[in-house]
Amino acid sequence: MRIVLLLLIMLPGLAQAAPFTVKTIFYKAAPENTSPAPIADIAVPYFESANAKTAAAINDQLFIAQFGRLAPPKYQANFSDADQDTVTGTAGQSFEVSRNDNRILTIDFDTEGCGAYCENYQTHYSFHVPTGRLLTSGDLLTQTGMEQLAKRMQKEKMLRYQGQITLLKKDLALERKKNAAKPRQEYIDDLEARIELNEGCLAELSPGDSPDQQYSQYNASLIDQFHYLDFHLTATGIEVTAGRCSNHAMRALDDVDDIAMPLTYADAKPYLSAYGRAILLGEGTAAPPSLVYDQLLRGKLGAGIAISMQLKKSADGSVTGNYFYDKYRKAIRLSGRQTGNTLMVKEQFDDESPSAELTLIISGGNLKGKWKGKKQFDIELTAP
Repeated sequence: MRIVLLLLIMLPGLAQAAPFTVKTIFYKAAPENTSPAPIADIAVPYFESANAKTAAAINDQLFIAQFGRLAPPKYQANFSDADQDTVTGTAGQSFEVSRNDNRILTIDFDTEGCGAYCENYQTHYSFHVPTGRLLTSGDLLTQTGMEQLAKRMQKEKMLRYQGQITLLKKDLALERKKNAAKPRQEYIDDLEARIELNEGCLAELSPGDSPDQQYSQYNASLIDQFHYLDFHLTATGIEVTAGRCSNHAMRALDDVDDIAMPLTYADAKPYLSAYGRAILLGEGTAAPPSLVYDQLLRGKLGAGIAISMQLKKSADGSVTGNYFYDKYRKAIRLSGRQTGNTLMVKEQFDDESPSAELTLIISGGNLKGKWKGKKQFDIELTAP
């Protein structure tokens, strides 16, 4: 995979200097009878800015998302050998910075991940430059907007699958007519397999009573359908993408593959929240949603031990995440549940009983409560 060190793309009409300097950290493989040690094909951006606090928040969020740890407090050219576990399962990675202006910073990753098999995938992150806040669909879109986009994508998928089925059946009929005396059976089998795949994908979007369709996309709520889509910002708008219908084994038969639905910022306006319009279109001012999930929370434990936390909440109310002592920068896993405005999570270590329990009260974008282990400490954290 070719390494892209950085790509700074300024929006038309923006004359000011880019607010962030972009450096690259590479993973340096352990020596294996070579000198110097080879540099593996894994690159991660590291941002520096006059606003060190914001740059640190962005670096930390990227490293948590990619490697489950906080970023190095200072730039370093390479991962150390001690950090080898952080890149386990990643065979290669490059990145581009597609937007770097006074409102938004966007980073696009192209990663090759390997488990049972290797496959490329793309991830995208956008941040509000003044605050370092991760910009999510929940920030930028209304719930109605999400539902409308999910409905548009559902229609687009149906059109794509129906169109592909029509083309394949036309090719199949032509092949059978043209080579009736001596059919090319291998080619016919391939066309039939492609038709079967697309018909199965289409059935997932249609009503039905068969057991296979009890959990089809048709029966999922529009908001649930939206959360299965990839939503990200581009240099000129937003893009909503549906992942391919096929599994890895059937991918070679999937002519439709991923389905991207790009919108300019102007076209996206009907779907945007007031905060989304302020950030993306520069229309007015609006505060971000007061949410503690998905964002990097900063705070303290006890009298002044600096900590960071990031949490995710599932539809059933279960909560998972990590918190970090900023001095040590290693993740401590958390799991628990939200009930009302009370969040109860426990530290989780492999093969060990939970060593501490956190009881936190959610108030807007703030968490405040108690850390209870062998001792008890006050704890408080705040979202950007």
